[in-house]
Amino acid sequence: MVNEKQHILVPKHSVLNEKDSENLLKKLNTTKEKLPKIDIADPGIKNLKIKNKDIIEIERNGHHGEKTKYWRVVVDKKTTFFEEDTEEKGDIIENKEGIYKGDSLEIDEEE
Repeated sequence: MVNEKQHILVPKHSVLNEKDSENLLKKLNTTKEKLPKIDIADPGIKNLKIKNKDIIEIERNGHHGEKTKYWRVVVDKKTTFFEEDTEEKGDIIENKEGIYKGDSLEIDEEE
C-alpha cells in the first residue's frame, strides 16, 4: 500500500490558521470565493485536520530547486460552499519572483 503523503511527487500540504488565512487574503487582495478549490476528499489533504472553507497551502519544488506556493480553499461537494457560483480565474502562485494571479505577475513592493 502506498502512503500518498510520503510519495515523492506529492507536494507538501498544510492548513492555514485563521490569522494566516486573513493575512494571505489581504496580501493577495482576494477572497476565499476567488481562490481555486480543493475537494475535502482529496488524497493530499485527507490526513490533515480540515473543515469546509479552510485554506490549504501547497508547497511544490520547482525544476531548479526553488519553492513555489499555491493555495486552495477546501470545499465539501456535499454542501453548498458559496451563495453564488464564482468563476475560477486560475492559480495564485508565489515564488521568488513575486505573486502570479492567473497569467500576470504582481510584485510585492513591501518585501
